Amino acid sequence: MSYVRVIVLWFFFVSFQLHGQDTLFNNLKTYTVFPDSNCLLVWDNHSILVSSVLLKNGNNILENAVVIDNDKIFLKDSFCVLFKNRPLQITFRVFPYNFKTIYTGLDTSLIMSRDVLIQGAYGNSYAIANPNIIDAEGLKYRGSFGRGLSVGNNQSFVLNSNFDLQLNGDIGNDIKVVAAISDENLPIQAQGNTQQLQEFDRVFIQLSKDKTSLIAGDYELKNGSGYFMQYFKKLKGISGNTAYNIGKKVKARTRAGFAISRGKFARQFLVNQEGNQGPYKLTGNNNERFIIVLSGTEKVFFNGILLKRGFDLDYTIDYNRAEITFSPTRVVARDSRIIIEFEYTDVNYVRTLYELNTTLQGKSWEWNINMYSEQDSKSQTGNGELDSMDIRILEQSGDDLSRMVRSSVRTLDTASTNTDLILYSLIDNPMVPGEKILVFSTNPDSARYTAVFTEVGIGKGDYDIDNSTTVNGRVYKYTGKNMGKYAPLVQLIPPEQKQLFTTGGYWQIHKKIKLTGEAAVSRFDVNTRSAIGNQNNIGLAGMAGMVYQTKLDSSGTWKLQSFANFEHVKAEFQALNPFRNAEFARDWNLAGVQQRADENIITGSLSLQHKSDFSILYAIKQFNRSSLYSGLRHQGSIEWTKSFFSFSGNISFLESENKVSFQKSSFFRPNLKLNIFLDKNKNWVIASELDAEQNLLRNTATLMLSPGSALYQHYKFSVGNNPEKKIAFKVGVNRRYDQLPQNNSIVSVAVADEIEAGGKWTSDKGNFF
Repeated sequence: MSYVRVIVLWFFFVSFQLHGQDTLFNNLKTYTVFPDSNCLLVWDNHSILVSSVLLKNGNNILENAVVIDNDKIFLKDSFCVLFKNRPLQITFRVFPYNFKTIYTGLDTSLIMSRDVLIQGAYGNSYAIANPNIIDAEGLKYRGSFGRGLSVGNNQSFVLNSNFDLQLNGDIGNDIKVVAAISDENLPIQAQGNTQQLQEFDRVFIQLSKDKTSLIAGDYELKNGSGYFMQYFKKLKGISGNTAYNIGKKVKARTRAGFAISRGKFARQFLVNQEGNQGPYKLTGNNNERFIIVLSGTEKVFFNGILLKRGFDLDYTIDYNRAEITFSPTRVVARDSRIIIEFEYTDVNYVRTLYELNTTLQGKSWEWNINMYSEQDSKSQTGNGELDSMDIRILEQSGDDLSRMVRSSVRTLDTASTNTDLILYSLIDNPMVPGEKILVFSTNPDSARYTAVFTEVGIGKGDYDIDNSTTVNGRVYKYTGKNMGKYAPLVQLIPPEQKQLFTTGGYWQIHKKIKLTGEAAVSRFDVNTRSAIGNQNNIGLAGMAGMVYQTKLDSSGTWKLQSFANFEHVKAEFQALNPFRNAEFARDWNLAGVQQRADENIITGSLSLQHKSDFSILYAIKQFNRSSLYSGLRHQGSIEWTKSFFSFSGNISFLESENKVSFQKSSFFRPNLKLNIFLDKNKNWVIASELDAEQNLLRNTATLMLSPGSALYQHYKFSVGNNPEKKIAFKVGVNRRYDQLPQNNSIVSVAVADEIEAGGKWTSDKGNFF
């Protein structure tokens, strides 16, 4: 029997307990590393979990900067040049074993004796018993299979089952397999109250040979190379990648995949309340209120800082209810800026995805091509098939979502015997002749209509909830034309398509000069059932830059680097996920500029670095959005580290003109941090910080201060030890001054004092107390 058939039989017929789990150990590792001559960062004894690797340069996260080879982490060549002899902070998790290590074992107690009848013509022999379900040398597996019964005085007899299997090893012909299969009969997702998530009902199989690998089942897909191609998806399908050589000087890598997408991307600016830590409800792109967030896909930005999930960290999230709650470490104030990006389930259509990217790399250059396409099926829907009227409405609506609605009023079937329905009578509107309105009724002669009401917003609907009616269900009453926030309408969701093609790379034309560039073409069709409005589906974008780096002395102690970049984005261009930072609109004071327009960004910077303990940078940026907006921004930063202290500072100053809101702005933001270490190992530290903003908005014509102006100064002081220690402690005091415009001058409106204290104790087994 072939190995493949044996594995398939195992997946379907295994029915007893497998080998127990290994003893748990703390698999989180954090190092400060320097790239060596081969760009090697880490060489561990265990196999590294690819998705857990986080590489930082100071406070900056380096995306797509590493290449992982089982138990080794290499820095990509382009990053290796930039960060050679510079300290990097790396955090990752490891498996409790090394996939390349071969384990063998023999249980001699299972060897059975052989008896042979010497006299006579008949003989009998017994073979050695084989305890392995999967008979393959070099293949290791472990897991569990269990069933349970539950019964109660308020529930029926229930059979519970769970299945868990891990496979890794060689199945022959140098083909290696890594598989993780789990199944629970409970239809829930993992809860987002810890950093680690264990999801149910997952199948992941990876086959690899030499430089080629194939992944099938449930897997996560991250963007490949490129500036504009940004995405993170949870998929169910198949993906393959391979590496090969073209001639003797060119290396190539190709990845391709086809899958069913489990969700769609959403970005939400949270409307928060003073002192309310949550829960806050997340909604979909079309204001869907009842959604399920895909676990592990969220990014939460709090005042521009990326938060960490965990009950002992920054926030917890209930994925099934789409609700987020913030921990006491992040106190929510009225002026807190909270942005949440996430993927959520969308069962309106079956959504397919295919992607292809290829990278060619030479000695001094790299070129990549990326293609991504995500589209909804026109016919299959998760909420039922579209009828002919729905299809006609979608075909005639173009890209206007406000026209994709239909009446939800239905006449009750005379044969219906359902007594739980909320029924209405249809009567003439006494205020508007010729118009019909719905009125709740229990009269069997006139109550012959049902309706589904949709929340359309205050002042946009004609109905509100009737709380005076005592029935088992929600009743709506007519309140007047545009006097309510509900309407008897059904919002139709159109099938859409997103496509993006990018190509770009870099060219090291000199050991000191590096050129970069990228071009992108997007195609975004909001409604694939309609040909109306398709003239703006295709958009273009591009960027080009140059990096110059040189040593100022023979030993390389001082280094100088300059950077110049130009970015152009057409109004029709649609990115898959945001490719700019989360607070881009706030950084440039873009409030009120909602309409899309052509954008140009010119950037220039100059930085000076002394080994790894001192660096200073100055950058200037100009941003134009067609004729609607123009801004000039200056940025400066400094980092200085010694054995007994560290200092960092970031300063930003923006002057802009918004021709939509007729405002000019002056936006100054300093942020200064000073840490004084109390011991040579830097375990205990006294930390102080100044965070301030002065955002003055003035009317273009009168130069009067606008109500949107605001100023604040936030002083922070704390004492504590290294949070990575088993016993950690921190106590601090903060004070904040807030000022607002009044009679064309700035006046103080609030002073807030905060006292914070926290600590943790972690045992050797990794349990938190």
